[in-house]
Amino acid sequence: MAKIRILIADDHILIRKGLCQVVKHEHDMEVVGEADDGSAAIDMVESLHPDVVLMDIVMPGLNGIQAAERIIRNHPSVKILFLSGYDNQEYISAVVGLHSAGYVLKNSDTKMIIHAIRSIIRGDSFMEPGVVDKMLYTLKTRKQRKPAKKGALLTGRELQVIKLGAKGLGNKDIAAYLHISVRTVHAHWRNIFKKLEVTSRMDAVMECMKKGFITA
Repeated sequence: MAKIRILIADDHILIRKGLCQVVKHEHDMEVVGEADDGSAAIDMVESLHPDVVLMDIVMPGLNGIQAAERIIRNHPSVKILFLSGYDNQEYISAVVGLHSAGYVLKNSDTKMIIHAIRSIIRGDSFMEPGVVDKMLYTLKTRKQRKPAKKGALLTGRELQVIKLGAKGLGNKDIAAYLHISVRTVHAHWRNIFKKLEVTSRMDAVMECMKKGFITA
């Protein structure tokens, strides 16, 4: 079985080396390159063809969001997992707007980072639960935004699935929690994507937040 090819883009060498050590202990992953800025990350994606880019946001020159925009445009199959030391609204909104794969804080447990990588490779989006909570709170406090009527688009079961997905649960965990099959969970996600006109779990969660289907 082919290993997950990972490119690490971060301007701090200690963080890059630390992530290399984390990945090194996973039997199904390998680091194929390290970049210290956004421009180098773009060039390495071209030459190394990674499956996943662990992307810092704040880097000199071309930042992580700018680099991700180009990578997603030119290599849509490459997954971007942002590893950031910041959870402010500006960065989170920018990442969500990119339709990228996920967002994890640098101070997260290494197990969460590995879980996030495997999740996005399976086709799921991943946003750290704490970041989701911050987004939920921000949206809730915007009183000028009137939420749509709950359930206007989604069924009760679909709302359950989307809420569990917002907490970071994968499809197997959602299936176990709701006592349904993984196949049924996949079917619910397909229906959710179609109704909300989105293409990823993260986009679905964010759309539900905007519509008021999910509240803090």
